Amino acid sequence: MATIYEALAIAVEHHRGGRLQAAEQIYRQILAVEPYQADAMHLLGVLAQQLGKHELAVEYITRAIALNETEAAFHSNLGEAYRALGSVPEAVACYRRALELKPDYAEAAYNLGNVLQQQGQREQAAAFYRQALELKPDYAEAHNNLAVVFKDQGKLKEAVACYRRALELKPDYAEAHNNLGGVLHDLGKLHEAVTCYRRAVELNPDYAAAHNNLGNLLKSREQYAEARDSYQRALRSGSGWDLLRLSITAICPAVFESGAAIDEYRTALLAQVNDLAQGSFNLDLPQLGESAAEPPFNLLYHGRNDRPIKEAWAGLFRNLPVQEASRSDSPHPKLGLVVTRNHEGIFLRWCTQLLRRIKSDGWEIVIVCSLAGAPRIQTALSGSLVQVLPVSRRFDELVETVREAQLDVICHWETGSDSTNYFLPFFRLAPVQCNLAGIQATSGIPQMDYYLSSEYIEPVGAEAHYSEKLLRARSLLGYHTRPLLPTAPKPREAFGFRAEQHLYICPQNLRKFHPEFDPLLAGILQQDPAGVVAIVADHGDCVMSMLRSRFAKSMPEVLDRVTFVPRQPYADYLCLVAAADVVLDPLYYSGGTTTLDAFSLGKPIVTWPSRFQIGRGVLASYRKMGIAGFVAGDAVEYVRMAVALGTNAEYRQAAGRELCAASDELFENEQAVREYEQIFARLIEEARGC
Repeated sequence: MATIYEALAIAVEHHRGGRLQAAEQIYRQILAVEPYQADAMHLLGVLAQQLGKHELAVEYITRAIALNETEAAFHSNLGEAYRALGSVPEAVACYRRALELKPDYAEAAYNLGNVLQQQGQREQAAAFYRQALELKPDYAEAHNNLAVVFKDQGKLKEAVACYRRALELKPDYAEAHNNLGGVLHDLGKLHEAVTCYRRAVELNPDYAAAHNNLGNLLKSREQYAEARDSYQRALRSGSGWDLLRLSITAICPAVFESGAAIDEYRTALLAQVNDLAQGSFNLDLPQLGESAAEPPFNLLYHGRNDRPIKEAWAGLFRNLPVQEASRSDSPHPKLGLVVTRNHEGIFLRWCTQLLRRIKSDGWEIVIVCSLAGAPRIQTALSGSLVQVLPVSRRFDELVETVREAQLDVICHWETGSDSTNYFLPFFRLAPVQCNLAGIQATSGIPQMDYYLSSEYIEPVGAEAHYSEKLLRARSLLGYHTRPLLPTAPKPREAFGFRAEQHLYICPQNLRKFHPEFDPLLAGILQQDPAGVVAIVADHGDCVMSMLRSRFAKSMPEVLDRVTFVPRQPYADYLCLVAAADVVLDPLYYSGGTTTLDAFSLGKPIVTWPSRFQIGRGVLASYRKMGIAGFVAGDAVEYVRMAVALGTNAEYRQAAGRELCAASDELFENEQAVREYEQIFARLIEEARGC
């Protein structure tokens, strides 16, 4: 017997050293001599598990338990084998038995937490991670996985603390570095997030997920070459990452030097998409929501027809494993509104008052949102009849949760602003789907039935711009309250401008500054020597730096009168707009909430509408108010109107008085509420086959 134990010790040494073939040979030799040697049988099962032979692992470890039922480690490792096979109830039973046999078994508590987390039972999972940490406070993996639960629940500060504790205990823990980077990214601490991702791939150069996350972040910071390199490294590092080919294709600069450069880029992009369509993708469902494989968001800023590219892009996913939703048999029809993570703010600004006022006739509204965003939405809509359905970040879990909700209609607030809200419509989780105007362009997705817009904003023939069926509402589809200036508003001097200057402001996202807008800005400043243009700076320096560089080439003679004002708190931003003489609407991508802000303050906006609704927001507001406003038909007229307003105080003040008298039409509009009720009811009737 002593000889068997000596042989077992040698086998274990080989096993721990990674010499698996030698270990297996000795385990089998022991069992040939002593078939009832439970430890050898168990370790042979553990080895099979390491080799990915999960069914064989279950067989061996089950035999070991039959030989020695009281060994807790046997049950815990059998649970791991069952978990790898997807046999969740069996895995849970094994972990619980291990803890019955050994209540201080931290590893079993940790493993039970893992399987519960995978099943979406986060509160229970957290309880077992805490139990593991009470038993073993230096358990880095348990700190890491507890942080994962906190992140999914939207408890980001708690998640950061847990990840940092895991890294204190295990500084070379690549997964914790990557995960911490993800939370810091969500918190807007982008520089720190980059550092974490870089450390993760430094520790594990083959860490595909960390390379992908780094690529996504670098792309969002406009560091295109580095983002492409990270995606390429991820593509080389891991199987199941075919979507990275699209992530690379989807890199689109935020700033172009000319309209011709935009057209050249779009032609090449469509050609790439058509080339990719000749092949196939190995699509991993859980990865879809974090894939960055949606069409480039920056297409919206180009002033071109996005439908051909969007439809070609959607065609790449014709083979998604889709199980379409069946019709609900619930007596209460349900309409779902999908709002994905980090998009709650603009959704609530546009929809809070609407949702508080909508009255349904026997149907319910359910807001599908992230676990992290749910508290904010619940607080904003407290007291309303709207229900909130929080969903996991994991795309496969999200799909199943929405499917189980049995929604009759799904209205997607935005489609294409992130991977989750782009891919979700493909799964047709309701009989009828409608694209709302959170993104002011077609989705191109064949499973999306309708696009809801307004007759005030759409031009004649706009149906050709959408893959969906266009619904033209008879209102602006918004219920807004007037923003209020502080009681003691800041003067323009507080922002660095002098009283004698003519202040033209364009308070828009810097990506809206199309290269064909530059000559208009230059023309205004050339014709008004006292004029200055104020532009609100971006969150980061990258886009602003690129835009400055382009301005230096496109309008060098007036560049000294273009000022980038730092981003302001909302109250100060309103003061800045109130201090301006004229508001300039950029070409091709019109203002939205900024338009309402300016008109509420009686500030005239000069606009040159495009042929797509995304560039017609200011025009729509003028139409709704029933006034001509300042709508140019070409570049010359745009400059003339702006300069006339900027240089003629009496003319400008008269325009302001007209706006103040007419702008009530834009606020507290009950017609929009009633129209939403009618449209939603119509979609539900269609879904129910009425």
